[in-house]
Order: sequence, then C-alpha cells, then structure tokens
Amino acid sequence: MYTSMKATEMLAHLLKLKELVGSGNIPADMNGICSNLTIVSQVPSYGFVEKYSIGWPEHSGDREYPVPSINGYQYLKWRGEYGEARLRLLDYLIEQMENLGDAEVDWEESI
Repeated sequence: MYTSMKATEMLAHLLKLKELVGSGNIPADMNGICSNLTIVSQVPSYGFVEKYSIGWPEHSGDREYPVPSINGYQYLKWRGEYGEARLRLLDYLIEQMENLGDAEVDWEESI
C-alpha cells in the first residue's frame, strides 16, 4: 500500500510529535518515532521513517531501526543517549520536510 501527503502536512505531524516529546507527553512512551508518528498523523508512518531517514548521518544501516543502539540497548526510547539520537533523527526528518516545501511525499507500507 502506498501512502502520500504533502510535505507540509507531514511537517506539521512531525512538529506536533516533537512538541509532545518536549513536553513529556509522548503518545506511546516505549515506542519509537514510527509508532508515535502513526498515532499523531493517524496514517501508517513506518515506511515514511524508513524511507526518509536513509540520508541521516547517524543512520544505523538498518531500515527498520535507523537509530543505532547504545551498548546494544534500545529500550530507553526517549531517554538518555538513545533518546537524544532519536530526537536528532526527528529533527532530521523535520528538516527534510521543510526542504521539500509543498511537494508530495510518498512511501510504501507493508500490510
């Protein structure tokens, strides 16, 4: 299934997620960007993060888990060094959407 929307619309969802993270009101504290973005946007967003995180300089090389684990642990999703890396990825995705302006962004979701 392909999903698409305007980059400006996705940007609004990413900024909302960043605001929630910053206030400590993460929709699903033990889940990552994909799950929380899906909650915020009400659109399956796993494929979005997989596709648009590829150029992130810190990318782990694993499309499903782009944030590298810290000492083999990923369970502190939004805390510590791992949480800081996750926020840097969120900022990278925000920058990507800002650069795309009003363009259409699309991604594939596996069902």
